[in-house]
Amino acid sequence: MTSLLFIVLIVLVNGLQSNQFELNNEDDITKSESRLNLDQNSDSTDIIIKLQPDGTEEDIQDILSRYPKFKLSKQFKFLGDTYYKLSLDESKIPKQLVDGTVGLNEDDNDILRMTNETKIEFLEIDKKELNMPYADTASTDPELTDLWHLNGVMKYPHNIEEAWALGYTGKGITVGVIDSLMQTDHTDLTNMNESSSYDYYNDDDDPNPSDPTMYHGTSVAGVIGATKGNDFCAVGVAYNATLIAIGLLGLNSGNRLTESQQAQAISHMSDTIDIYCNSYGPTGQYSYSTLGSLRRTAYENNAKYGRQGKGNIYVFAAGNGGSIATPNTKSIITRFILLTSTTTNSGCRGGLQGTSFSAPIAVGIIALALEANNALTWRDVQHLIVRTSKPYGFKDTFDIENKWQRNGAGLRVHHKMGFGLMNAEAMVKGAIKWKTVPEQLTWQSQVSSPNMTLEERSKAKNKIDVSRDDCPIRHLEHVMATVSFDYSRCRGAVEVYLISPSGTKVVLLPKRYNDDASFITHSNPGTFTWTYKVVHLWGENPIGKWKVLLKVDSMIVSAELKEWYLTLYGTSSNPIKG
Repeated sequence: MTSLLFIVLIVLVNGLQSNQFELNNEDDITKSESRLNLDQNSDSTDIIIKLQPDGTEEDIQDILSRYPKFKLSKQFKFLGDTYYKLSLDESKIPKQLVDGTVGLNEDDNDILRMTNETKIEFLEIDKKELNMPYADTASTDPELTDLWHLNGVMKYPHNIEEAWALGYTGKGITVGVIDSLMQTDHTDLTNMNESSSYDYYNDDDDPNPSDPTMYHGTSVAGVIGATKGNDFCAVGVAYNATLIAIGLLGLNSGNRLTESQQAQAISHMSDTIDIYCNSYGPTGQYSYSTLGSLRRTAYENNAKYGRQGKGNIYVFAAGNGGSIATPNTKSIITRFILLTSTTTNSGCRGGLQGTSFSAPIAVGIIALALEANNALTWRDVQHLIVRTSKPYGFKDTFDIENKWQRNGAGLRVHHKMGFGLMNAEAMVKGAIKWKTVPEQLTWQSQVSSPNMTLEERSKAKNKIDVSRDDCPIRHLEHVMATVSFDYSRCRGAVEVYLISPSGTKVVLLPKRYNDDASFITHSNPGTFTWTYKVVHLWGENPIGKWKVLLKVDSMIVSAELKEWYLTLYGTSSNPIKG
């Protein structure tokens, strides 16, 4: 079964940095009582259900007759199946939360009863999650000289103009821009497919903003595919690619989005769209964002069947917080992009910063590579990025554990910069002669349950042996490490590291300052279980002793390593010789 976490193209190795691990969980995350309402949304007023294959609309009405506090608010198609959104009729709900909103949770009596309805195949609360664009402030009135990512003025450029010189401009490639509402008739976005665009925030076919200050989505689209040669604003990295606007964020400042909204957006026209650009994400300082069943299903389906079976490519911005602001992603930003793009009302916008505007550069470069070879699968693209990105122009300005290192396969990797700077020319040349990599193998270790206690300011290691007879993989691509630990308080004081048989040390969970400082929300003990995706070990041989290291850097916190295990993905031999 294709792992959901492998579908997302997390190696955003561009001029800034890389989201080296996607902190998504395959197992349920367990939280202390004091954290429950902060980490899980309690203001959701909808549930999503799918009937059994023989279900009818009459069955929906029959179900609603037994649950009068719900009403049918929407029927929609998702991945070929019919789903129904049932919403609370708030006029019939006497119980309200402290903040005055009505909410649902898994312990709701009607939801518990409804899960036993024989006609219902799937039921999930349509939970809300605050998402926002990953961007900084921007100045106006840009100059074309600001397009340093294109014009080669940097000592170590992306070599985009060199890729253009080879004849590749993104022609024939379709990019879905999932973002805030966008001006689809913008002067600089002549390659926008307006008829295929959609607004999932307002649930209509017009993704254009009514507010002229809503620039984020239009600017992201411009970085990818702004028209070349029209003497206006900017030039997109893949200026001949077709753009499709997928409105999801209602405002520049972000909105609370439901699971079903996000799942439909990332599946929009998956047979047509090659690459999805996602320059937004969750914001919570103390929370860990999880995926619901609908998004999991979407990613798995689109990896198998998207792009006519080659798999859709998803590029996500890493976020501008990291350990300082958001514990949900290992993504400290060291240098911000500064470039020019388009904005609403056919205007220009300069000084764009943040990982929001590194993601569309990566998308544009991938579009150039796909034009050179549209047979590339989503895994082929990841292999190309790893092989053609270079650690040029970056300095080791971080602590000793975040320096450039060579992994066991000889690849230079960095915990914040990934594999380095994306090179469009090298990507295109590599794509032209690329041969599809063989099928990905999967192997999972036994669960190790050491129950090792760590007192204040201490650390402990535990190992898992991967034997040659048990594991068929000899060339790693992705490693999933699932780790569960107890903490006495202040979860952010616990750090987790993974050490491969080759000796490569990877930071899974750094110390999180805000998470650690939240004494109010973390005054009680709890258990934390999470699955971390690692790409730093790409190309290594997994046979040997793997170690997990837990560290507590606090005089008031103790922890216990409960259990951990590995899931390895790769091939039986190096798929790329030479």
